[in-house]
Amino acid sequence: MLSTIRRKQGFTLLEITLALAIFVIILGATAQVLVSYYVAMDVQRQRNTNTQNMEAILSSMRQVRDANPTNFPAAIFTQWPDGTVVPGTANSRVMSERITINFYDATTNAAATNATNPLLVVLRSTFIDRRNRPVNNVLATVLTSS
Repeated sequence: MLSTIRRKQGFTLLEITLALAIFVIILGATAQVLVSYYVAMDVQRQRNTNTQNMEAILSSMRQVRDANPTNFPAAIFTQWPDGTVVPGTANSRVMSERITINFYDATTNAAATNATNPLLVVLRSTFIDRRNRPVNNVLATVLTSS
């Protein structure tokens, strides 16, 4: 009778070791899921920042267009010649960001000239994400005289 009472009072070393092993496996799997989630969120944040940087360039182009209504699109070509490569901003979270600006005639898709109206603006961006993979992003819009 005494041996059955002792047996029910606690856990054996084998039971504790097994429970601890299961707990460690579950904890490790949970930690891996959380790390993957945060890395994916950071990569998405980089992509969003890159898109915002390209949108800022387009916004600047619209401001130049609005400030020079009689000199469209020459005023834009003066500031951003076709094929211009804009490096990433200093405060950007995007590593190795390079934005290339190209202009086309929006009606024919031919190379743009100083008389092109409407003007197709294509921004192509390349950068290296946090997982050290190359990422390409393209943003295009049509600008017309205001």
